[in-house]
Amino acid sequence: MSNKTQEQNKDGLALVVGGLFILALAFATYNYFNKGEAGKPFLGGSGGDTPTAQGEGDVNGNGASTENADGTDESGSGSANGATGTGGSSDYSTVRAWVANDYVEGDVTGDTHAVIWGDTLWEISEGAYGDGANWMTILDANKENVGYLPNGQQALIVEGQVLNIPR
Repeated sequence: MSNKTQEQNKDGLALVVGGLFILALAFATYNYFNKGEAGKPFLGGSGGDTPTAQGEGDVNGNGASTENADGTDESGSGSANGATGTGGSSDYSTVRAWVANDYVEGDVTGDTHAVIWGDTLWEISEGAYGDGANWMTILDANKENVGYLPNGQQALIVEGQVLNIPR
């Protein structure tokens, strides 16, 4: 082999070794900065692997209350990890899993409805009119109080908000 060919082979080998080094460095950096806390679920609050919405409290010590299918009430357990006050907690276990309320016609009565966790305009419409497709009727009656979703659609409602239900 000529001297020039040997130099080209060395340059190619150095390029491959350098590329592998850069990939290993990128992989190590990625793993370092994306470490999660072991045993901490993103959703839920039980400290286990299954997300739940029942029986959780907020960071201010207010226990959530949910009604079971048999009509009994299940109260929450208070603050999350002892965190109280307005600052909240960065612990992922305080995040509640969102599950839509499954209303049927007649579940929403009266001229107003106080929004609870799991409500959507569609679900409220199903509870009030028996058809979720009528959600625009509720939106039109509450346009000034309904926010916008990240996709730009006006349909954002929040817990505690009182909506007018046209009859």
